[in-house]
Amino acid sequence: MMAFSVLTLYYNEEVLYSKEQLRTKNEDGISILYYLQTIYDDDWKNFMERMRQERIVKDDEIWITKLRDLRLWASYRGQTLFRTVRGMMYYHRALKMLAFLDSSLEMDIREGIRELGSVGEDVGLDGFNSKVSPSSRSLGGASSSLNLLFKGHEKGVSLMKFTYAVACQIYGAQKDKKDSHAEEILYMMKHNEALRVAYVNEVSVGRDEKEYYSVLVKYDQQLQKEVKIYRVQLLGQLKLGEGKPENQNHAIIFTRGDAVQTIDMNQDNHFEVALKMRNLLEEYKHYYGIQKPTILGVREHIFTGSVSSLAWFMSARETSFVTLGQRVLANPLKIRMYYGHPDVFNRFCFLTRGGISKVSRVVEKGRDVGLNQISMFEAKVTSGNGEIYLALSGVEIAALASNNNNNKALSAILNQQFIIQLAIWDFLTMQLQLSSVFYTFSMGPRTHFFGQTVLHGGAKYRGTGHGFVVQHKSFAENYRLYARSHFIKAIEFGLILTVYASHSPVTKDTFVYIAMTISSWFLVLSWIMAPFVFNPSGFDWLKTVDDFDEFMNWIWYRGGVFAKAEQSWERWWYEEQDHLRTSGLWGKILEIVLDLWFFFFQYGMVYQLGITANNTSIYVYLMS
Repeated sequence: MMAFSVLTLYYNEEVLYSKEQLRTKNEDGISILYYLQTIYDDDWKNFMERMRQERIVKDDEIWITKLRDLRLWASYRGQTLFRTVRGMMYYHRALKMLAFLDSSLEMDIREGIRELGSVGEDVGLDGFNSKVSPSSRSLGGASSSLNLLFKGHEKGVSLMKFTYAVACQIYGAQKDKKDSHAEEILYMMKHNEALRVAYVNEVSVGRDEKEYYSVLVKYDQQLQKEVKIYRVQLLGQLKLGEGKPENQNHAIIFTRGDAVQTIDMNQDNHFEVALKMRNLLEEYKHYYGIQKPTILGVREHIFTGSVSSLAWFMSARETSFVTLGQRVLANPLKIRMYYGHPDVFNRFCFLTRGGISKVSRVVEKGRDVGLNQISMFEAKVTSGNGEIYLALSGVEIAALASNNNNNKALSAILNQQFIIQLAIWDFLTMQLQLSSVFYTFSMGPRTHFFGQTVLHGGAKYRGTGHGFVVQHKSFAENYRLYARSHFIKAIEFGLILTVYASHSPVTKDTFVYIAMTISSWFLVLSWIMAPFVFNPSGFDWLKTVDDFDEFMNWIWYRGGVFAKAEQSWERWWYEEQDHLRTSGLWGKILEIVLDLWFFFFQYGMVYQLGITANNTSIYVYLMS
């Protein structure tokens, strides 16, 4: 088998939920633990049943005697580093199993099955059992029993073929500050023998001089402490470009083997999937065309799909992008666009090319902005918007002339489309959960920031966070987020549609008008209503009153030089215009032209909708 490594990036996200985080309630009285108990009801019942077998009588006792188990139970159901590390360590377990099977006779395997049936150990939820050695405590459950069957060489073989490096960029600084995150990372290394942690160490060597080192550490089971494996001096400060790819590229030197798999911090793995890695790596030995592959694209399973309807929508879209869209990019285009998803890279190929990520600040990876993510529904909506402009050019008159037989052809096409769509159960379920509103709304930030970046530059990586969204967002916050990209544009579209409805000859035929404009009206409503529909307690009356008061205070608060955008509308407005300060001449000219688009629309109204009795005088246009 080819040897390989897994590389995960970590900055300052949650490693393990603390007691305070689990118990603290938000303004609605909802804690993270209560939220998890609700959405993982069966898991919680099973967990409490196991705890009662360990002499927990009252539920409150768990906060005292089994706090670590409780924190692990919650962390394994959130987007934490502990969950990711547990998932990736399945590779260690799987390789030990394969090494055992490769060297065992049929008699050994049958004996093993009998042993597994007879051994009845009590293993803690986190898989750390005091009866077994530290190196095997991380295996958990049935694998702890399997350790009794192994012949002794399996662990060594697994460690030769697999290592796991977590690039914890600020781990050194966290240790210096006695941060709880550093303690939890050390705890993780202690119970996962194949785990390594890479970080950047900053050392003062003079009054104003500093040296920077890339450091790799592990936990030594014999010495019972953290030890340094490598310490490589850097030429200067690490973060010259974007932080995430810089973090990835500085740690790739500490990976081993022929291949490296990149894993984001909010990903998980399964034992069954880990068993397949040995076969997957065989793909590097086969020629595809004139050369062997350098990147193996691997699909994802989004484990947050059950958390909420929005999470399910994002899960479906991620499947479309990572599993379907990326295959088109791979063949025939021969490219990949992501660097944090579970792709497997030819390690030696990319070490000679400066790493596996582009670190410059010019073009950067963002979240959920890929053009190939656009769904069929979004294409339908945008094509509907395009029809408005066709109407202003006079095309609609020809459409009416050629289709005046009660529009049967158009009706048949639409009916067939809806019949096919409604036959798909997932589609129907998602519609009931207002997925169309969400997907239509999600076009807003893509078009807005894409256009802004093309005109003025300034693309940057935006951290999205990995927490649970269980808190109500105020109207002022929603307005700051969506005013320029959604609300203003939606109001403009609504005005255009209203004028169009009052002057267009299409309005005489109700069906044609509805078919021509329904997708555009749907876009208007979605862009205005989605932030409230998908906001927890978005229509609660008391929260609405509080939101109104907060919004008015934000509008009228002038503040001073040091006021923040969250405090003052004026400060927010200036920050919204910051990109124009660094824009080039052509970017400013194009911005002005786009801001004058209503004058072009006015031209269409005056001369194409026939409201001036075919008078084409320029004075008519100027007067209008």
